[in-house]
Amino acid sequence: MSPLDSFSGFYTTTHGLALLAARRFEEALPFLRASVSGFTDYTGPFNTLISCCGHLGLIEEATELLTVRNRMGGAPLSLSLVRRHMHRFAHCDVFVEGLRKAGVPEEAP
Repeated sequence: MSPLDSFSGFYTTTHGLALLAARRFEEALPFLRASVSGFTDYTGPFNTLISCCGHLGLIEEATELLTVRNRMGGAPLSLSLVRRHMHRFAHCDVFVEGLRKAGVPEEAP
């Protein structure tokens, strides 16, 4: 992949998400961290990294990311929100499980 490719961040995000879905959390972590740094204005990469951190027990990092993510605007992250938007995706359960482990609430405050 070329560093000049405008889609390279998208590929990194997708790679990390695929590894998360496969429950390969330690392998997913560097890709998901890179995706957050590449997409600082979008909540999706933050959501995925928070889930991965939850699976790995990186609760302090997940809490910091959740604070940043919820300041970005839009609806605060909650398990019910993710289930509502992702219920048809095969990786929904593993994604929500990681968010729960990270301390994301069931309903938005």
